[in-house]
Amino acid sequence: MRRLLIIFSLLPALQISAQKKLSLEEAIATALDFNYDIQLSKTDSAVAALDYSYRNAVFLPRLNSSASYLHNNNKQNQEFTTGTKREGKVKTNNISASVNLNWTLFDGMKMFAARDKAEQLVKLGGLGIKEQIINTIAAVINTYYNIVRQKQQLKAVEEQMALSAERAKLAQYKLDIGVGTKPDVLQSKVDHNAQKHYS
Repeated sequence: MRRLLIIFSLLPALQISAQKKLSLEEAIATALDFNYDIQLSKTDSAVAALDYSYRNAVFLPRLNSSASYLHNNNKQNQEFTTGTKREGKVKTNNISASVNLNWTLFDGMKMFAARDKAEQLVKLGGLGIKEQIINTIAAVINTYYNIVRQKQQLKAVEEQMALSAERAKLAQYKLDIGVGTKPDVLQSKVDHNAQKHYS
């Protein structure tokens, strides 16, 4: 059912008129263009490729730096017990900076595992895209041929109904000209009505 919804949700995008038939290749191309699972897989693969481009960064030293600037501007009013008063402004400026260099020479093979993991994620991303494309194509082909089969079944039922109606007419003509029997007419009408009921 989900596969049918995929096809039917893509049909308005194609702007198909009643006269134009949708070919299997067009259905597959449309599904591949508008499939969000494939687009998400491509995004995941691009992220993995970006991580892979920095895979050797785990072996490099880390350089951290920081700097700060502190400026204080205070106004002071003092009154001493002797009755003298003093007013003044106090300004202070503090500047500090630091640079740290850390280099891990060996961390129990964790660096090598991180590098190899990035490589495997790139391969997995490529396989994820292929899997989504294959699954989408398989779903479209399955749905497409299911619709074709149902159309052929409908056509066969319509032909059977037309033959049944013609059989009923022939039985009635035979009865009218005197070479047929009433049970043949009734049986052909019963068969025709039964086909209408079940189709």
